[in-house]
Amino acid sequence: MSDPAVFGEYAGDAAKAFWQAWQDELQVNIDALSDLGGKVHTTAANYSSADHGVRQQYQQGA
Repeated sequence: MSDPAVFGEYAGDAAKAFWQAWQDELQVNIDALSDLGGKVHTTAANYSSADHGVRQQYQQGA
């Protein structure tokens, strides 16, 4: 990935550290999106349940 003759003797270590940090950040984003998806699913279920309850109240009153 990086040639020590061109970038210096620490270039390989720096590149490895960069890629590890990038992968760690990617995992944080994956986890956050997964959590968000779960919350959206829960919210949709709550709205559906509330809509069903309101529908039942209107049907009983009619």
